[in-house]
Amino acid sequence: MDITEIFAKRLVKLREDNNITQQALADDLGITRQSLSLYEKTDRTINIYLLHKIAKRFNVSTDYLLGLQKEPTNDLDVIAVTEYTALSKEAAEKLHEIGLHNKSTANSDTLSALIEDVDFKYFLALLSAKMYDDNSTQRIVTGNAQIQIKVSSLTNYEIGQSIAEISTRMKDKFEEKYKTVDERQEHLFHQEMYRLAEGLLKENRITEQEYNQIIAEYDNGNFEYGLGRKV
Repeated sequence: MDITEIFAKRLVKLREDNNITQQALADDLGITRQSLSLYEKTDRTINIYLLHKIAKRFNVSTDYLLGLQKEPTNDLDVIAVTEYTALSKEAAEKLHEIGLHNKSTANSDTLSALIEDVDFKYFLALLSAKMYDDNSTQRIVTGNAQIQIKVSSLTNYEIGQSIAEISTRMKDKFEEKYKTVDERQEHLFHQEMYRLAEGLLKENRITEQEYNQIIAEYDNGNFEYGLGRKV
């Protein structure tokens, strides 16, 4: 697929996803509906000025319109994550949400341990294989080994067994890191308190000097400092 085909396909998708008619978009861009139709059919090559207008109209990058970027976003952090991991924009944003807002529930901690597990690829492969309803054979990677599994022979037992084995290793990893459940809860509480202080600073509810004083107290283990005042 060449650049003009990629551009045309993505232009049509953006227009249709936003429920915009050809005439309405043409009016916004200051061109005729016939001209827009030619761009969408790859019968005419877009010029840089109109390309810039379209990018601004849909709040996407020109790189996305030209096929140099996978996801339609201008967020550089999201772009970096999607390019590095090949995840979707929605997946990258969900991971960000987990890491930013759910520290107290240990979701980010748990997700990290799951992805780091030696059999995570195997678990993903089992889930992928379950999506097939034919008699094809899938190559599954488990640890450093590769095995062949016939899709039709898979049952929920394999997936359940894989989850059980991974969760056991995750539990062992947490126990090794935190020694006790209480220690892990304390660690998560500390993370939450630091996050709250950072939030107050960003919202300008405390000064940088007050923030530094709170953090200094927290570093000394005084997590009650500020609780009755601002934090």
